[in-house]
Amino acid sequence: MGKYLLHRFIFMLVTIWVVITLTFFLMKLMPGSPFNEDKLPESVREVMLEKYGLDKSIPEQYFQYLTNAIQGDFGTSYITKGREVTTIIFERIGPSATLGLQAAAISIPFGVLLGMAAALRRGKMLDYMSVGFAVIGFAIPNFVVAVLLQYIFGGNHALFGLLDKPPLPVALWGEFKHTILPTLSLAFGGFAYYTRMMRSEMLEVLGQDYIKTAKSKGLSKRVVLFRHCLRNALIPIATSLPVFILFALTGSLVIETIFGIPGIGNELVDSVRDRDYSVTMGLTLFYSMLYIVALFLVDILYSLIDPRIRVLGGSD
Repeated sequence: MGKYLLHRFIFMLVTIWVVITLTFFLMKLMPGSPFNEDKLPESVREVMLEKYGLDKSIPEQYFQYLTNAIQGDFGTSYITKGREVTTIIFERIGPSATLGLQAAAISIPFGVLLGMAAALRRGKMLDYMSVGFAVIGFAIPNFVVAVLLQYIFGGNHALFGLLDKPPLPVALWGEFKHTILPTLSLAFGGFAYYTRMMRSEMLEVLGQDYIKTAKSKGLSKRVVLFRHCLRNALIPIATSLPVFILFALTGSLVIETIFGIPGIGNELVDSVRDRDYSVTMGLTLFYSMLYIVALFLVDILYSLIDPRIRVLGGSD
């Protein structure tokens, strides 16, 4: 276990270094600078470039940023004076995490239950309905769902004219009711994804020889279903859980823009548009670190769900 953790730690460091390097040089390839050359006098512009170290050569800027990043300093925003990147992340992650956790709490358990029920009733009406829902969920982007929900619940003719006043706000933030529509928009695709995946995995497990053997031994349907079928069908589900929750936590760029949510995804879009290099690189690094941790959690979940699987390359 110690050798594996060391290997993963080294891999994490290398991956983070690659992400920092690629992001840094890609940002430098963008035309222009964080400061508007048309509105700033040349003398002021030179002062600003010197203040943020942008007057140095590209290699010097790169090694300086890398040195600061190792120390946990990701710089300050070029656009908002005195605002540190870490402060921006902590301020913006709250709304995104709220929506993401609520969406995951809806889509994962209900998707798993519907997929399992559909597999157990293969060829019946529930099965056909779940398959149809999964196809629609994959075909319709979440921003289309968001706009549709806005029209139905928050438009001038809420609920197709049945209500005089919209029951839910469409572009506010601060109360629980403000999270309902964006949460449903985020959860729609995940619900369809887990319904389809769980149905597929359950059907595959139900056809395995060890399930037939368990039934022939006289085990009850409940034992066969929960101890043998469900446990094995959940292995691929567990693989995707950390990554799905990660993307849910860090928000959806489009959903946050549509509903005017002050989340981390919205901040990333703004930083790229404004060429706020330090914020863009800090947020990208934040994303990558969470993703690496999520992949590590996948290995842990594997071993917890199925003891036959060992973290060290499947060895006993």
